[in-house]
Amino acid sequence: KTWNKCKFTLPMEIDESFAILSDDDTNVHVIGGNNAKYEIQKMHVSVNVEQRFEKEELLMAKKHDLKKEMNRMKLERPYIIPFEKDRMIEDQKENQYEIEIPEEWKKMKTQIQTFENKLKEWDEEKRIDLNKMNWDDIWSFDGEFQQTKTNDLIRMNDIPSKIKTLVNYQSSVKNDVNIAAKDLEGISEKQK
Repeated sequence: KTWNKCKFTLPMEIDESFAILSDDDTNVHVIGGNNAKYEIQKMHVSVNVEQRFEKEELLMAKKHDLKKEMNRMKLERPYIIPFEKDRMIEDQKENQYEIEIPEEWKKMKTQIQTFENKLKEWDEEKRIDLNKMNWDDIWSFDGEFQQTKTNDLIRMNDIPSKIKTLVNYQSSVKNDVNIAAKDLEGISEKQK
């Protein structure tokens, strides 16, 4: 295994914590520690390693290619030739066309901006102090987790009584089978 320095930050400030890599090497779990207010952290943060490093690697490759291209250009011509600079300015003036954007596109742009503003508003409304919540409240905000847990516990309590009922049914079924077998033997003897 190799160690790489992370070039991304977690969504919240955490001090005095530790991180564990999952068994399948896909997630890093940052556990414990103190938050920005130096209160004990009551939840842990999980980060998907593949997504984070994949983005970083893609960006680093592009940055590296861009730096190489810039250095190559600097080495080829470290200065701009004056008459070429004038020609470039003239070309830019000639190529400046005024493009009219269709009204439909303008409407779409305003709609997109309103949707983005609504998303920002919703995001701000839903921000809460995460340090005061339990982990089950975070992962099941609507209370469904707690309801499922309660239902499972009720079902677990019913299991012994159901097993007892099934055992009683089994013995009763055996008795019925024996009685039916004897009746069948009696009928077959009468027919002879």
